Amino acid sequence: MKENSNLLILGAGASMDYGFPSGTDLKERAIALVANNKTTEYSLLVKAGGKMGFDHTDLLIFKQKLKKANLDDSIDAFIEANNDDQDIEKLTNMAKCIIALLIATCEDPKKLFETQPSWYYELFKKMYTGRNSYNRFFENKLNCITFNYDRSLEEFLLTTVAKQFGKPQSDCIKDLSKNFQVVHVHGSLGDIWKSKSSPDYRDYSPTLKNADDLVKAANKIRLITDEIDPMLDSEFTKANSLIRSSDTVHFIGFGYHVNNMERIGFADPSTELLGPIESKGSIAINGNRDDKFFGTIKGINQQKVLECVRKYYLNTVAYSPSAGSDRYGLARSVDDSVDAFEYVVDVAPFD
Repeated sequence: MKENSNLLILGAGASMDYGFPSGTDLKERAIALVANNKTTEYSLLVKAGGKMGFDHTDLLIFKQKLKKANLDDSIDAFIEANNDDQDIEKLTNMAKCIIALLIATCEDPKKLFETQPSWYYELFKKMYTGRNSYNRFFENKLNCITFNYDRSLEEFLLTTVAKQFGKPQSDCIKDLSKNFQVVHVHGSLGDIWKSKSSPDYRDYSPTLKNADDLVKAANKIRLITDEIDPMLDSEFTKANSLIRSSDTVHFIGFGYHVNNMERIGFADPSTELLGPIESKGSIAINGNRDDKFFGTIKGINQQKVLECVRKYYLNTVAYSPSAGSDRYGLARSVDDSVDAFEYVVDVAPFD
């Protein structure tokens, strides 16, 4: 990876290869978790509910409502659709607890290194090439905004850097956190790139020790409907700043949800979205050039892609190579798109 500063914006599709669910799959797993209420995981959930204001009966009601929400393709969307429910606080607490439990059980370190092909590994190779000493590795200019709760990318980089350069993880944590930003705009299960003595730390493990551990993880999660002012919230402020300051922005496994797009700085196109056209392909988006945005659309239906493009005019966000051109344009269909691995290996303009 060369001198340009690169920013990754990650959605659920970026983590799926490592055992994490999509929004739809997470919803189905939540229904199954409550339906199979004889499991150890469900028992832990009920115990956590005693500390967060819900019980077994509430969970059954939650399951039935979630099951009937056929048009809502994620737990976030379900909560958003029920935002006027008189029990919305209870519904939100159950959602956060269930999400924390289900995501935590997927945090298996082995899967990060058993997965083949691995776009995390290919990304590391691009960062390592030409900067194959410990100090030079940290000259890479790479940051990340993620809408995911898991810490799989941080865990992969920490473990791989420590192994590749033969350094203690404590040293790697200091240098990773100093040189690379990973902004979890919707929260996470804890911070890996901190000292184990930090109250924000939680190791990368599929095991939740007890109900207190689950409650702590749940309280770090923020849903799309939480009252968040992007202008005041520190994580979204960081995200906005990174988008504006980065040379190239890569959307990977991202769903282009309207709320998410607006929160990271892409306002309604009716309000000064388009800037002056300096030359072909250089329309400005909120002060950003459109030709600095790239990404993948595999698994995202064409309607959502077109909605994103119409609303935000991100003409080069979702793309495939155009015939006879060294530039990239909007992919004409999902079949033309690439997944995260193919994107990083073949077409990501990191150099």
